[in-house]
Amino acid sequence: MGGDVIPYDPYHPHLGYTVLVAALACLSIFLYSRYALKQHPRLRVFLYALAISLPVLGEVMSYFITEWRPAPNTLPGYMLTHFHAQVLNRYPIDSFLSPTTMDLLLVALIGSAIISAARFLLGTHRLNHALAIAVPLAKTPYQRVDERLQELDHTQYGALPPIFVVDLPIYLAFATGLFHSRIYISTTLLHELSVDEAVAVLCHEWAHIRRRDIQWNWVIRMFRDMLWFLPTSYLAWSAMMLSQDEACDVLAARMTRQPLVLARALVKVASSRKNIAIQRLTTASLFAQAGSAPRVRVEQMIALNNPASPKNRLPTLGAMMLGFLLLVLSVLPALLGS
Repeated sequence: MGGDVIPYDPYHPHLGYTVLVAALACLSIFLYSRYALKQHPRLRVFLYALAISLPVLGEVMSYFITEWRPAPNTLPGYMLTHFHAQVLNRYPIDSFLSPTTMDLLLVALIGSAIISAARFLLGTHRLNHALAIAVPLAKTPYQRVDERLQELDHTQYGALPPIFVVDLPIYLAFATGLFHSRIYISTTLLHELSVDEAVAVLCHEWAHIRRRDIQWNWVIRMFRDMLWFLPTSYLAWSAMMLSQDEACDVLAARMTRQPLVLARALVKVASSRKNIAIQRLTTASLFAQAGSAPRVRVEQMIALNNPASPKNRLPTLGAMMLGFLLLVLSVLPALLGS
């Protein structure tokens, strides 16, 4: 090697390459989820979250890779720097951004993250203020629902979160709370549902808390808002929300052992027009949006009511391989010394 040492390129973002990889990741995950993960909503949630956060994760990982590269005077470093000089300099993966553009891009990303966090905190404050009139479920005329919830297997599913009833003329049930999770349900919805259906709806919201979806969504939403210029982030976000609801339906069905009861409650809420004007809460997880089409979730409940089919590990292995390949692809320029 002698004195023939070629320095590495310093770290720099590959904006065009990152956008291309993000689009490819979203497309591949959508296709794989549609054809291989129909019965695996938890895996879909993971992959869609990866699709949203991949540009940021890729750049962070690329930065550390550039810091930990082997020295140019070692054999691996010698090979990398010469490959970069002889190949990548002739056929560059992406163009350099000017220092001013990099600074503006960093400021924009940090600013978007701050705005996203501020919106979440403000939304939580407003929601807590609006629900100050809520009453604990055990102190309402719907005590039978509370009794049925207490009869569930708490050794397996943990302590029941606080459940409050709010007097609203709409069909509404949701979980909220970043640090102190709780569930709210409207009197109108409790009046419309049977005891078993109300228990199933509350178990669905309990499942969101058990899975820590509220905390998970806060982090992924921040990535989505940081990458507001990528339409794929919003498409993946919508798909992730639907997959989360399907995963919670599965867990709620296990809690109650009555998947068809949950399906009936879902149809009642989704077919209602009483809360069609209610916007999706940004700091809470709604049981269902009025006027939505719950066909996929209802079909899942029907399938759960049938005898279970043998477990197939191939979709899980495929999801892990796809996620790993996308991560490697996102840091490929850094791995090649660019």
